[in-house]
Amino acid sequence: MQKKQVYYILLFLIIFLSVFLRFHKITYRDFWYDEAFTGVIIKWDWHTMMNGLIRDVHPPLYYLLLKPWASIFNYSVWGLRGFSAVFGIATVILAFLLVKRIFKSWPLALITGFVVAIAPFNIQYSQEARMYSLFGFLMLCAIYFFYSSFSTHKWRNSILWALFFGLAINTHYLSFFMAPLFYLAFIFLRNAPQILDNNWKTKLRRITLRFLPDKYFFVSIGIIILTLLPWLKVLIKHLTKHSLGWIPPAHFSDLPRTIQIFFFGSPPGMSGVPEPSAFKYLFFPDSLGLLIYSLILVLIFIFWLRNKTRIDNSKKSILFLSIFSFGLPVVLIIASHFKIYLYVSRYFAPSAIVMQILLVALLWKVLNRKVVLAFVGIYVLLIFNLNIPPVNHNFQLLPKFLKEKNLENAKIYALDPGEFTILRYYLDPEQVYLFNKNNPNEDFSGWVSVGNEKRITKVEDLLQDKTGVIVGKIEVLEKETERVGQVGSLEVYQIKR
Repeated sequence: MQKKQVYYILLFLIIFLSVFLRFHKITYRDFWYDEAFTGVIIKWDWHTMMNGLIRDVHPPLYYLLLKPWASIFNYSVWGLRGFSAVFGIATVILAFLLVKRIFKSWPLALITGFVVAIAPFNIQYSQEARMYSLFGFLMLCAIYFFYSSFSTHKWRNSILWALFFGLAINTHYLSFFMAPLFYLAFIFLRNAPQILDNNWKTKLRRITLRFLPDKYFFVSIGIIILTLLPWLKVLIKHLTKHSLGWIPPAHFSDLPRTIQIFFFGSPPGMSGVPEPSAFKYLFFPDSLGLLIYSLILVLIFIFWLRNKTRIDNSKKSILFLSIFSFGLPVVLIIASHFKIYLYVSRYFAPSAIVMQILLVALLWKVLNRKVVLAFVGIYVLLIFNLNIPPVNHNFQLLPKFLKEKNLENAKIYALDPGEFTILRYYLDPEQVYLFNKNNPNEDFSGWVSVGNEKRITKVEDLLQDKTGVIVGKIEVLEKETERVGQVGSLEVYQIKR
């Protein structure tokens, strides 16, 4: 069997593995609030859905693509999450193609594809009904064609990188913070010989860095603007919000923790700013991100020393990948000092993938192949050592429970806005009401998936509904309610008749 045939077989196995890992138990876990938000608004008619997106802070492309797909599967959990899984699989293939184009190496591309396929971070967001998998794929496409535009100087590649970058902006607004990285990469690739020249005296005399965009870059900017025009008015309104109220300020000390999440993920369904996944048996799990961070920097330093007298493609490619690995987190840490708080690890899906590529490429270039395979083996063992938290599937079992109790037509009362949104996805949204027990009079008019239309603010109104079902326990009404049963960790109550 020829070597190339073996490579194709290995590539097929990697793709098969990525398909298995992304669809395995894809429906087992309950939706959390963000996914339920997707599930609720995607069921609305087109006009209502678009109005909801305008009122919220999300660009439209993910929802425009998801709605027709999800309708084929009756808006089921499998349909909603399967959309992300498809783009997660496509990202694995694209990562392989990117490495193969940059480094011209089948073995390196295959190992990289394997790492991207098994990385828990990538699997996690390929199994979420959110835009992060699509965002990562589109931005990686933009990076692929951006690099290709410099290696081939073809109009097609310049047009495609601009098109995919524009589509990425229409998927996640954090793409705007990638713009300076593309410009930095443009300056670097355009002037690589002068920048990488180690003769500083010669460099100071000869350097003629060209900072102004060339004709390809200007046309690309025009295409990006064209992709934004249909949504431009809403986009400007959304961008004036600057930051989200629940995101804390970011510091450079957050970077190792973020890198750890890039390689080992975080507990799924965690709202707010996620923490890294825990390990079963590891003495210093919180230092693993710092170890990976240090390893990357040391490998870059060794690689640079070994190649300091050469100006070759590998040197240029490593620095190119470094820009897109560390650039976005660093830009948002700097933005945080200007009170723009957007630093959340799941927003960095493209950076995570490129950093995984960068680490494998550095190991390949600095160490021998056996050591690289050993590192990959250690990575696999660490993944198996992750402490996977118990999966909740309470809400998806609730409809069956209510039917068994002959309560499928009763009014359902949720006790917080998050559970209200989740219940609206799993049940008929018309039968779900909100009694926010911590603050019944809280205004939810700014919450697109909640609103005030189904809100109950008085305990007296709740007590009058003798057939209604309360999901959760209200301590102050313990004497007036009786327990109907329990679905997983969800307690179900009714008002005593």
